[in-house]
Amino acid sequence: MNSKKGALRNRKAWSTTTDEELYALFKKLSIDTRIPLTKLLDEAIKDLLIKYKVPEMTQHNEIDPVIEKGKTISKTKS
Repeated sequence: MNSKKGALRNRKAWSTTTDEELYALFKKLSIDTRIPLTKLLDEAIKDLLIKYKVPEMTQHNEIDPVIEKGKTISKTKS
């Protein structure tokens, strides 16, 4: 485990580029909902993994945190 001060736990820092218009809308969504960009991005990535039927994600999604109005709640899949 990385013991550096300020190290991320259970997170991966990475960099990417995106369409400027998409980013502006994404940023506005974050501001309007008061949900951090990282949480929204996690949710979007999970949705894509489920959409493309990635087996590990489908199995992992049985109990999945759902972001609703800026709060994290647990949702049990029925």
